[in-house]
Amino acid sequence: MWRGHHIKKIKAKSKGIILISFYIVLGFLAGPLPHLIPAPQEAARLQKPLQHEVSVTLKLIQVYVTDTDGKPVMHLNKSDFLLFDNGEPQTITDFEKHMAPISRPEPAPLEKPASEKKPKNEASVPTAAPPSRLNRKFFFLIDLDKNDLPGVAKSRNAALHFLEKQVLPGDEIGVLSYSPYYGGLKVYEYLTSDYQKIREALDRATKDVPGRHFGEGAGNASQGIEGGIWVFGDIGHVVPRIKFTDVIRNFARILRYIPGYKNIIFFSQGIPMSVLAKDMFMRQDMEDMSRELASSNAPVYAINTETPNPYSSKGSMGEDSLKLIADRSGGKALEKIGAASRYEKFFQEIQDLTRNYYVLGYPVRETWDGKFHKIKVELRQGNYRIQTQAGYFNPKLFSDYSDVEKEMHLLDLAFAEKPLSQTPVRFPMIALACSFDPENDLCLAARIPAGAIGEKAGKKTEVFSLVFDARGEIVSEQKSEEDFSRLPQEDLYFLTRASAPSGIYRCRIVIRNMETGAAAVAGAEVSVPPKMEKGILLFAPILLKPERGAFYLKGHLPKATVDRTRGAVFADLFLFDPAQYVPWMEKTFKKNTEAWASFRCAFAGEPDRTIKISAFLFDRTAREEIPISLTIINKKEESGMKTFFVRFQIPDVEPDEYTFCLVAEDPESGEKSMIANDFIIE
Repeated sequence: MWRGHHIKKIKAKSKGIILISFYIVLGFLAGPLPHLIPAPQEAARLQKPLQHEVSVTLKLIQVYVTDTDGKPVMHLNKSDFLLFDNGEPQTITDFEKHMAPISRPEPAPLEKPASEKKPKNEASVPTAAPPSRLNRKFFFLIDLDKNDLPGVAKSRNAALHFLEKQVLPGDEIGVLSYSPYYGGLKVYEYLTSDYQKIREALDRATKDVPGRHFGEGAGNASQGIEGGIWVFGDIGHVVPRIKFTDVIRNFARILRYIPGYKNIIFFSQGIPMSVLAKDMFMRQDMEDMSRELASSNAPVYAINTETPNPYSSKGSMGEDSLKLIADRSGGKALEKIGAASRYEKFFQEIQDLTRNYYVLGYPVRETWDGKFHKIKVELRQGNYRIQTQAGYFNPKLFSDYSDVEKEMHLLDLAFAEKPLSQTPVRFPMIALACSFDPENDLCLAARIPAGAIGEKAGKKTEVFSLVFDARGEIVSEQKSEEDFSRLPQEDLYFLTRASAPSGIYRCRIVIRNMETGAAAVAGAEVSVPPKMEKGILLFAPILLKPERGAFYLKGHLPKATVDRTRGAVFADLFLFDPAQYVPWMEKTFKKNTEAWASFRCAFAGEPDRTIKISAFLFDRTAREEIPISLTIINKKEESGMKTFFVRFQIPDVEPDEYTFCLVAEDPESGEKSMIANDFIIE
C-alpha cells in the first residue's frame, strides 16, 4: 500500500531508489522564490558546517504547557523552566512567549468610566512586537494515492478554510502531495507566509488525479500479492511501487534540520486496519516512519477524507491507520471531515494544540557529528503537562551526507530564497528563448565573479544547470565538474543550451563544492513561445561587450562547443566569438558609448522573407521614441530563422531609465515583432 513506480527526475538511493521530487511551483515564476526562514541564530548556526568549525551557538526549543483540563498555561516565565540536554542541566539565556487569544468567544469588556477614557484626539502609538525567533510551521500533505475525487476536493476546501480562519501572523505554510503516479512526494510551496501563493499551490496540488479506494485498483494497476499494490512500469512490465513510508521517512530526515515543530496536516483515507493486520512488514514500516517524524519534531494531524459508506464495515476504512501515524508521530487523528460546517471544529482543535507555546534558548557547543541530542524540559512547580520536541540533531559535514540529503541540499539551494543549509553567493545569469527547435530552444548565460566565489569553490566543484517547468518538473538537467583551484582568478563565464517545449520556466545554475557543500547560485525566468503557423517573431537579444580572452566553464553547446582553452566561435547560435565578446549582464549603459547585441528572428510562411531590423529608445518621462542607429556586423539565415549580430550607439540623452526596443519588420506585409528591455543610461 502507498507504493509507487519510479518516475525519473532526481534520484537517490535509500532502500532502493527513493524519489522525493520537490515540486515547488511558481510562486517561482513571478517574484522571489518560496523561502525557508530559520531563526537568526539558527541561520548562523546552519552555515557553520561549511567552515567545519566548532562554535558556541544558541539552540531554540519549542515548549507547550497545558493544565489538567488541557488548557494552555500562559503565565510562566523563564525562571519556571528547567532544561536538560542529554541529561545535562542547561542555562536558559533566551525566552519567548507566544500566546494567541483563546478560541472561545469572550464577553465584551466592561466600558471604562469616562474619567479613564482616552480622549478621541489623543494619538495612539502602537508598539511593534519584536520578531519571533521560532514561528509556527505547517505542511498541508494531500494524499493522492489513498484518496478519491471527493476526498481531494474536501482536502482543498478544508485547507483553504484553515488558511482563511486559523493562520496567525508569522505562520509559515507549505503544500505537499503524495502520488506514486505523479512523481512521489511533491512540494508545491515550501514554507512561506505569502498565503496567496499557498492558495495557488493548493489549486495546483489538487489538479492531479487521485487513486482509488483499496481493493478497487488504481489506474492501470493490478492487484498484487500479500496486500500490496503493483503497477505497470514504463516498459510494460509489472513492477513494485515505491513505498509511501520510505518517501516520508526521507522527508522527515530533512525536516530534522528545520528548528522547532513542523506540523503536518495530513489529508488521507488511510489503509484499512485489516490490511495492516495481514501485512506486519507494512505495519512496522508505518510505525518506523511515524517515529522518524516524531524524532524530527513533525507531528501529524491526520484528517480522514473518506465519505461514509453505509455498505462498508469499519474494518474496510482507514481511520485506524491514520490514528497509528498520528499517535506515533506525536500528533492527533481527527474524525472524518464530512461537511464544510465541521471544518471549524477540526481546525480549532489543531489551533488549540499548536498556538500557545514558549521558546527556550540556551547556548550549545556544537560538533559536526550528526548525533541526536535528547531534550527534557521540566517545571520547578505546578501539576502541568509539558510537550516539547524530543531533541535535535547536530549538523554534520557535507561529506557525510547521504545521497538523499545531497539531492535535497541541491534542491534547497535551487528553490529557496533563503536556503536552510547556507546563504549562497548570488551571481547574475540570463535565460533566453532562441529557437523553436525542440532540441535547443533555450540559452543560459552567466557571469561568475571570481572574487565573490572565493572559498565556495575548490578542487572538486559541481556545476549544475537546471530548468523547471510551471509544474516544477525538471525538464533539463546538466552537470559538469570543475577544478576551480586551477582556474584563473578572474571573472568566469558560462554558456549552455537546453531543451524545453513552449511554456514558462525557471532556470538555475548551482555551483557546489563537493567537499564542503558551499555553493553559489544564479537564477532567471524565461518564457518559450509556441511555434507559429505564420508570421514573424523576434526573440530577446543577448547583450554583449568586448572582452578578449575570457575564460568559459564547460557548458552544453551542440555543434560548436565553447572551448575551455578560450576562443572557439559560437557560430551555431548567436554569431559572436566568445574569445572577443562576453555576455553583458548589467542593465546600465553610459551615454555616447557603443554596445553589441545578438538576436534571432523566426518566421513562418515564405522561406525568402526580407526582415528589416531597427531599434529605438522609449523615453518614459517624455513619452517619445529616440531612434538608435544599428550596424549589422554579421547575419545568418537558416530554415525559418535569421540571426543578427549588431553594434549600436547609446545616444546622448539625459541620465534616466529608458526602454530599449528592437523591431523586426517584413516590409512587404508590414508585419512587425518587437522585444523590449529596460535600461538605465548614465
